[in-house]
Amino acid sequence: MPNWEKEDVRLWKKDAREQQLLFYEKLGDRRWDFIEKKDWVVLQRRVGYALCGPPQCEDNACLGYSEEQ
Repeated sequence: MPNWEKEDVRLWKKDAREQQLLFYEKLGDRRWDFIEKKDWVVLQRRVGYALCGPPQCEDNACLGYSEEQ
């Protein structure tokens, strides 16, 4: 089990929070979006962006993230 109070772990947590905030801010200023069932890929891409950053492809027909992501 990691020691959450060690300096390197605290720095890692701080960096992770800052990166997540950056991803969140780049999604736009809307608190919610209405996404229809037919646009499932759009929802998946938004969640993927919030968690992993920009997708690997720009085409909305592909998800742009690996299975692991």
